[in-house]
Amino acid sequence: MTVVGAIETLIESLLEYTQDSPRSGSGLDRDLKGILKRWPPGADKYAATLAYERLGLDRPTIIDFGCGKGHHQKLLEEAGFEWKGLDYSDSLDPDAMWRSANHSGSKITLYSGKAIPYADASVDAFWSWQSLEHVHFPETTFKEFARCLRRGGILVGSVPFFVPYHAQSTVNYSPYGFYVLAENAGMTVTDIVPGDDGLSILLVRYLRLLGVPEEAIPRREILNQGGLFMKALAKKYESVGLSEDNLNSALAQFCGHFRFFAVKR
Repeated sequence: MTVVGAIETLIESLLEYTQDSPRSGSGLDRDLKGILKRWPPGADKYAATLAYERLGLDRPTIIDFGCGKGHHQKLLEEAGFEWKGLDYSDSLDPDAMWRSANHSGSKITLYSGKAIPYADASVDAFWSWQSLEHVHFPETTFKEFARCLRRGGILVGSVPFFVPYHAQSTVNYSPYGFYVLAENAGMTVTDIVPGDDGLSILLVRYLRLLGVPEEAIPRREILNQGGLFMKALAKKYESVGLSEDNLNSALAQFCGHFRFFAVKR
């Protein structure tokens, strides 16, 4: 039996013990009412397009916060943005950012991690894709986003919730915790979108810790369609006629990461 087959058998066995009407019980559907949403596949491309369309500007500037080697530069430029990168001066490999063939050094700014080096109300949008877990001062960072964004400016991206420690990560965000930080800083959160389920992401890491060779770990199969456990949960909720809002609330409780969209008030 394959690894995926064994897990699917386990999930099917667990489903035999479930009640006919599962309940989320977390209160997220109440605390984040109207904010928990679903985006179509290809979340990074969809997020970039959505940000560009909602801004309604001709060639707006977007700051790629935690840009690394500029992996999202092409995506954001194709969506219609003028791209600029921002990262820590003591990032794991800052020199690699400057050497990257995808951009010239003039498009990337390195900073200390505290005051973002842009003037008040001068930025159209910030993009932060799996980078906020590395900041040392979350409240300061969110306030700096709000300070730099013009009124109606956008913060969009993805952040981890149930993800193991990696690459000097400092903090994981719950969906409600992210909402509180953004709202307290002066931004209105409009979208929280659960991504791959955390149990499936943790399973991949656990298999590595057990010593399973990397080439033998069916990562793509485990995380296909949001993860094995997410698929099982969706199937269960659909079978008893619960709404998509109920499902989103349930998925948000244990998603490995979630996407977000916020607007400067």
